[in-house]
Amino acid sequence: MSYQIRADSLPEALQLRLKALEPVSGTQLRSDDAATAMSRFWEHLLSPLTVHPKGSDARGKGIKECAARQHLLPDGTKHRFDERTIRRKLSELEAHGLAGLAKAKRCDAGQQRVILTRAFDAAARAAGKTDGDIEKVATRLRDYVRGLIVQGRLPQGHRDVRKPGVQ
Repeated sequence: MSYQIRADSLPEALQLRLKALEPVSGTQLRSDDAATAMSRFWEHLLSPLTVHPKGSDARGKGIKECAARQHLLPDGTKHRFDERTIRRKLSELEAHGLAGLAKAKRCDAGQQRVILTRAFDAAARAAGKTDGDIEKVATRLRDYVRGLIVQGRLPQGHRDVRKPGVQ
């Protein structure tokens, strides 16, 4: 004979242990060191708050104290987080564990970004251009922008979006 119970009817400590047994969410995590360091930072910052039950005065006081302080981030900068951010991150930690604290990988990672817009495509088709002509323009534009990036000659107001050391 077996029984089913609602997880939210269990004591807080058992709920946390149950969540630890659940498989990690389907979110693809970024695997770079900076992302991992930031996740660990949040885990370290929030773990003392998880011992207090949700809605308790002690947890609220801990969140207020945490929001009142400046924190040294893994990249060496100092930052003060507001209560809302701390509550949101705490909720993500409790719902998804360490995976909830990490920034998710872009859903279109590894795919080419759209360079020319649908508006350009529509205007080009209205002017009698074929899909082949539009593709040629897109290729030439992509090569031109890549050339500017490699030469370090991006127009003012634009930034180099390459990762450091990537050519």
